[in-house]
Amino acid sequence: SMGVVEKKGETEFVDRFYLHGDTIMHQRTTFRMSRYLSGDELKAFLRIVGAYVAEGCLTDDKPRVVILNKDTEWLREIGELAKKYFNVSYTISCNNDVCMLVLDSAPLKKILEHMCGRHAVNKRLPDFVLRLRREYLEVLLRDMVKGDGYTEKRRNRPVSKEWLEKYFRYTTVSRKLASQLCFILTRLGIKYSIWYDTRRSDEKREKVAYTIAVTTKYWRDSNTKVVVEDVTSGDEYVYDIEVEGTHMFVDGIGLVALHNTLIYIIPPTAGNPIYATYVPAPDTKVLV
Repeated sequence: SMGVVEKKGETEFVDRFYLHGDTIMHQRTTFRMSRYLSGDELKAFLRIVGAYVAEGCLTDDKPRVVILNKDTEWLREIGELAKKYFNVSYTISCNNDVCMLVLDSAPLKKILEHMCGRHAVNKRLPDFVLRLRREYLEVLLRDMVKGDGYTEKRRNRPVSKEWLEKYFRYTTVSRKLASQLCFILTRLGIKYSIWYDTRRSDEKREKVAYTIAVTTKYWRDSNTKVVVEDVTSGDEYVYDIEVEGTHMFVDGIGLVALHNTLIYIIPPTAGNPIYATYVPAPDTKVLV
């Protein structure tokens, strides 16, 4: 996934990446990364990914990854991880209340752009993350919340440290990142509610901001409307998803439980030349 290939025992350079044994190297830089991440090195990479998708950006003119936050201690932790495990140098500077971590690395910039996207609306998590064990998902989640999240405080009631660590809200304008976060929370057994609002960007284009709230009870919006749209038939192909055994799958932000369709054969008549039609499977039971 990082553009490194081996052919007939020889190393081929792709975007200046190459393999040295089981280590991914980069020409003309000191960057290094294990071909197969695990343990502490995987946790370090996940922490960098979590910080980047939440608070990071990529510079256009220089090979740098920039992460902005008020917490200099947290920024230093991310910088030290990049230095220790991937041999990436870093600097931290502050202006008023905002501090900036700069990871000076062309290969790390390329990897994050390839795996996690560029610009807030395109941010996403690497696909492999969704298959990781709980301990790794929890590491990633903590740094994502540290960036784009904020704590859910109780009104006029004392708040413990455990409360602040457990209950939070996370807002993103990336539809894919919101969906992935919902999947992670579901895997971790964490209850959450979702709502969205429309914002205008600097170019006066509308953006939808998704907010996922982890609280003690589900949040319900009295203005929420359920819209059902009819799908008209056409000449295009229609694809049906089927999961072996359960025939069920989840999709969308909030992970709506769905069931594949059944095909009923309808004998053609003069007034109905349709040979088959797709209809919802009858007596479908959904456990949520």
